[in-house]
Amino acid sequence: MLLHVPLIATLTGFDPGIANRENRVAESPPAPPLNLMEVVVWPRDFRRYYDDTFGLRDGLTYIYSNALYHGLGVVPFGRVSIRSDGWAFANVPHDDSCKKRALRGDELQVLVESVIAARRSADRAESDYLLVLVPTKQWVYQPKAPQRACPSHETTSGRLAAALVERDPAFPVVDLFPALVEAKQRERIYFLDDPHWNDLGAFVAYQGIVGALHARFPMLEAHTRSDFDRVEQEHLPGAYSRFANLDLDSSVDVFLVPRKRRLAKLVLPRDPESGGLWKYERRDTVYVRERTELPRVLVFRNSFFEQLRPFLAEHFEQTTYIWEDFNAQRVARERPDLVIDQRTF
Repeated sequence: MLLHVPLIATLTGFDPGIANRENRVAESPPAPPLNLMEVVVWPRDFRRYYDDTFGLRDGLTYIYSNALYHGLGVVPFGRVSIRSDGWAFANVPHDDSCKKRALRGDELQVLVESVIAARRSADRAESDYLLVLVPTKQWVYQPKAPQRACPSHETTSGRLAAALVERDPAFPVVDLFPALVEAKQRERIYFLDDPHWNDLGAFVAYQGIVGALHARFPMLEAHTRSDFDRVEQEHLPGAYSRFANLDLDSSVDVFLVPRKRRLAKLVLPRDPESGGLWKYERRDTVYVRERTELPRVLVFRNSFFEQLRPFLAEHFEQTTYIWEDFNAQRVARERPDLVIDQRTF
């Protein structure tokens, strides 16, 4: 009976944890064979499935990982670097130099041209355009990160913003790196065990974006921190603790709760999957307000805008978030008043 427990656990799906822990889709069980050829290859397919999802896999690796980390001080699998103060980062080579990490030369020019092409597409649709550059946790929290610290002008976002402004001094771009570095002096603005900013960092980004739009849309006035209550509460495990299959003591963080009722309502999707941190809604999400004199905005975004969604939506008649890179066809079809093109470096 004991020998058959792993097989039973696999066949019943008792221990599914790969999608959350490893950020990938596990092997699927092979379909029943329908002909002689499928009968021949079915054992091979089943073995591949079983090797990837063997019963109690997640529980056994969880015990193994925590025994290594909490017992011997060793981070398993080598994917994550965890400091003694609880800060966790993606584990990249320690000798990864500034020169390698920041785009230069031809690579930078290709990126510049792609951004300029995106703005031209927005112009053809008679839409305003704003490029929002989001720095990763590795950049903002130097030298806590395992890489060697680099000066701010060597960041990829800084070099890209400078190159765009050199081409056009009025180019609509906001690099959030300086504001985030300044804000981190006052409080922690990224999660300890996740690559993303917390509510405090997201709010800094939100104010920077609205501030950059104010000249073109004077009706947009960013909220202040006094409009929110600072609340400490538990959240789901972050990406780094999940990927390393570890139990880290970082499940409480600061969240900003609005003191007044939010005016923007989520209308799509009607069955949102989001509802907890790191349960991302990858489908198009649409917020609407009743004030028709406000602009409509189309936002191309990634996971960093997950927490920004409700903040930003308060200022527009309709806010559509799309989890993908800039899409000129989508802009031409929807013709919004404003396109926000978010890119992370």
